[in-house]
Amino acid sequence: MRAWALFLAVVGAAGVAGLRQRIIRPAADPVTTPVPLVPTEWQPPNPFDAPLPAQAYTGAPSTGDELENLLRLELFQDGQPISLQQQREYLLRWAALRDRLAVRAFGTDDDLRLEILRAANGAAKQLQVFDQVWETTTGPRGPRAAEWDLPGGSRAYVRQEYALHATTRRNTP
Repeated sequence: MRAWALFLAVVGAAGVAGLRQRIIRPAADPVTTPVPLVPTEWQPPNPFDAPLPAQAYTGAPSTGDELENLLRLELFQDGQPISLQQQREYLLRWAALRDRLAVRAFGTDDDLRLEILRAANGAAKQLQVFDQVWETTTGPRGPRAAEWDLPGGSRAYVRQEYALHATTRRNTP
């Protein structure tokens, strides 16, 4: 019942046709909680045993290559029906890319960094909500687990999911 309520919240008044637009093309300014400024020895929040960025993104394409790949996917699939698995992969890769950019944003202008962090948190939350609605998580802790409610938890959830996704892709012929 809870999954159905979340589905209706995601779909909203736009209907099922608007679901693809909301999920595949993230909002420009997602509503997220502000992320505090961090000291120079900052490590991303790591609830429980979620992998750190260096672990989760080992072997990942460069950020430029991944952005190009995601744009190609979006252009190639524009107007074509796509599967639930393809939607999730797109959301996962988009959230992981934004998380990687947020990790690298340390040392940039405070306003720019906060904007990047908000975008990363928003993309991570989209994946988390998608997984709650469609029950498509692959990691040991599902999207409703309490640890993801901690600051930075949604981004740690993305790292958990991306690390498994990347391992699966490397081990698949």
